[in-house]
Amino acid sequence: YVDMPKSISSMDNMCCIDDTIYFCEYGKISTQEPLPNDPKPGDDNYWEGMYDLYGYKLSKVNLDGSGYETLTNYESIVSQEGNMHANNSIVSLRSTADNTLWICENVNYYSYDAQGNWQDGGSQNFVRQLDLTGKELQRIDISSLQNTANTGEYFYISQMQVDDTGNIYLACNDTGLKVILSGGQASFDITSDGGIGNVLLLSDGSVAACGWGNEGLELKKVDLESKSFGEAISLPNRAYNLFNGGGEYDVYYQDSNNLFGYNVSKQESVKLINWIDSDIDSNNMGSILPLNDGRIIATINDYSYTSSANSIQLAVMSKHDRSEIA
Repeated sequence: YVDMPKSISSMDNMCCIDDTIYFCEYGKISTQEPLPNDPKPGDDNYWEGMYDLYGYKLSKVNLDGSGYETLTNYESIVSQEGNMHANNSIVSLRSTADNTLWICENVNYYSYDAQGNWQDGGSQNFVRQLDLTGKELQRIDISSLQNTANTGEYFYISQMQVDDTGNIYLACNDTGLKVILSGGQASFDITSDGGIGNVLLLSDGSVAACGWGNEGLELKKVDLESKSFGEAISLPNRAYNLFNGGGEYDVYYQDSNNLFGYNVSKQESVKLINWIDSDIDSNNMGSILPLNDGRIIATINDYSYTSSANSIQLAVMSKHDRSEIA
């Protein structure tokens, strides 16, 4: 177990490069200026913190707890547009073999009316490639996909995966998959009658979607040549919480007490970790990140109601024979 620096309050959307974890931290990032029609301090409909801007910053920390720092070259897309305020959320953070980071961001615009009531101003979606300092290398405005994703008027992106050649896979409204080919110049849609619960990067570098089929949970690889899903592969029905593959397992999944590795070709599950045996309270677990070398990383939260602060431990687990454990 490794204690994380006290200044880290959350670790979301983790990915790992060379024993360094890159992650998102949520909190107050700035304060926006009131717009001309907004309530001002002293007005009856003004409240303290009304223009505080909350969002995500990108940070990194080594697996041993050292080297914690914010990626100072990362700049949020959020800005005030005309008569609108804005805030952002990071849907996904991924790393690729070329040691770059990819983020999918949603920007929501809003304003206040004369009575101080919140007014929806629409949204935009972006995919960006960053270097390891957070500097932007590439930006793709995917807002135009809202009319081509076959998902109806309301549009949102629930997950993103990026393969090592730079192809981008977006789960749209949990019912369809939008694939943007490397370079962002071409894209295509794949729909799924059984919905899409997860989009996963398998250990062989391919990408698959998980959803419900006639026989229960199914895993369907994306075929880039035919622009469709391949043959459905049955999954255990308890595989409701899936994670990217790595090492000798195509994907990982957990139930309430255990973490399993799953081999697609054998359609075989192997129990890797029992949380109770590992002295981990699964109720306090945050993120789980399987690594390519077979190690499993999990964050363990300890929230203090007295100080209203959250402390985080990192559990780094590796496979051992039972005879090696005292």
